Amino acid sequence: MNRKYITSCLGLIALLVSSAPLDAQEEVRRRGFWVGFGVGAGVNTADVVQTERRGGLAGYVRAGGAPSGHVVLGTEFMGWVTERDSVVTSRGNVTVFVQYYPSKTGGLFFKGGLGGAGLSVATPLNPGTLVASTDGFGMTLGSGYEFRLSRVAALTVNADWMFQALDDKSGGTDTTSLFLFTVGFTFPRIG
Repeated sequence: MNRKYITSCLGLIALLVSSAPLDAQEEVRRRGFWVGFGVGAGVNTADVVQTERRGGLAGYVRAGGAPSGHVVLGTEFMGWVTERDSVVTSRGNVTVFVQYYPSKTGGLFFKGGLGGAGLSVATPLNPGTLVASTDGFGMTLGSGYEFRLSRVAALTVNADWMFQALDDKSGGTDTTSLFLFTVGFTFPRIG
């Protein structure tokens, strides 16, 4: 089921990308305050709670400012959630990041951010029952492309690697990572 879901999400991303209008004649204006959000799918590459790879839902919310046409600064919450056997595992990173556009008028970007990370495991059948929870250091690296929809909106396709170094019960650190593929909207000029 997880593979079918991921395949469906990737197909949806391809459909949205192929149907987005390309407006290469108009200069892209990245300045001032901006916001973005998106959803998609992801898979863990190493899991500190379960030992197998799992697919799940992914999403992000980000906001910030653009000091130049090449650089965007912001804060981002990126999360991932999966469920198996009535146990819900969720992970998230909150980072401050820099996003770099090699071309002032193009949509390709690369980003990296540092901040905090969290992991929780809960059983929703018993509301409020938390099986495990921990936090630690988080890092996100990614790239993507913005397809201009209008002067103030873009369809954004993202591929991100989310790294987490989480505190364990014995006082040590467990490391884990995820790959996330999302599609969303960015509003590059607010106000």
